[in-house]
Amino acid sequence: MKNIFTTKERIKILKAVIFNTQPIRVNSIAAMIKISKGLVSKYLDVLLKEGITKKSKGKYLIVDSSITKGIRILLNITGIDTGIFKRFDFVGSAGLYGSCAKGENTADSDVDIWIKIKDVTDEKVASLTAVINKKIRNAKLLFLTTNKIEKMKKDDKLFYHSLTFGSIVLYGEKDALQL
Repeated sequence: MKNIFTTKERIKILKAVIFNTQPIRVNSIAAMIKISKGLVSKYLDVLLKEGITKKSKGKYLIVDSSITKGIRILLNITGIDTGIFKRFDFVGSAGLYGSCAKGENTADSDVDIWIKIKDVTDEKVASLTAVINKKIRNAKLLFLTTNKIEKMKKDDKLFYHSLTFGSIVLYGEKDALQL
């Protein structure tokens, strides 16, 4: 496991392959991220030894396991600049939910983010949305106020509990959704 995150190049390769659901070819990954085929091949063999990939017909496949889910979660968290939220004084907290919080996301998945905000104008929310959409591909935002959380707690208990107990807080109070 210690060989997985050792260099910037390895992390770049890992980010390029870990969210794939299709067979992975060394040549296509090397061309896509502009790293030598030899380095990509060697690193995919490291992932093979670690049980993160398996090989079939000369191609690599990502293994569905708790380790791969953990790696996805780690990359999902580190891929979000929490400084975005600090720049907007009306943001109390923010977190990941859905497939990203479970490590089950693919390259095409939405990045589900909840953001607890104070009651502010739509213009302020729109400016935050624009910044996030520039920085995070496929961001799907859920803006919550204390009133919206209270209403959700009454009217949609299942979703409320899935948010409260199944999300990862990225910024702000860890119990921001609990009322």
